[in-house]
Amino acid sequence: LQGGLVQAEMRAGQIWYELSHDRLIEPVRNSNAKWFEQNLSRFQRQVVLWIQQERSESLLLRGDELQLAELESETLALTNNEQDFLEACRALRKHEERDLSQRRIIFSALIVSVFLGIVAGYFAINARQATRTALVEKANAILAQDEAEDARDAALRAEDAAKQAQENAELQANKALAGSLAAQAES
Repeated sequence: LQGGLVQAEMRAGQIWYELSHDRLIEPVRNSNAKWFEQNLSRFQRQVVLWIQQERSESLLLRGDELQLAELESETLALTNNEQDFLEACRALRKHEERDLSQRRIIFSALIVSVFLGIVAGYFAINARQATRTALVEKANAILAQDEAEDARDAALRAEDAAKQAQENAELQANKALAGSLAAQAES
């Protein structure tokens, strides 16, 4: 502060530090970047990047990286941003686990639906075949019934013809007996 490169100023009850010239901005940024690289853990660097990128979800940690960050965070005194970052990572993990669970349920339901569709198709085909078989059997039964009725009618006609033939034979026998008796009577 003595060299006049940085000036301290009170604003709203806090001390603000300001560089004396804009040409100092880039060297300070470079120095800060080196310090962050040397002194911050990978987890902390990811938090800084996440904040710089306006808390982009694509920068949140997943899987093994999140587990490592959780282990690392146990050894650190976390800032609010670091806590927010971990909470956002954990919320994303829960969301992804829920999505995975829902996808598994949907996939299982799809497999069951396909299986039931195949079973229903199989039974529908069998039902159609059974219906066709039943219709053929019904038609055969009707034909057999018609044939039986025709055979009964033929048998009745044959019986009538036999009675008629018997009556004719008896009539012929009676005529022959009468002719024979008449011939005997004449002789």
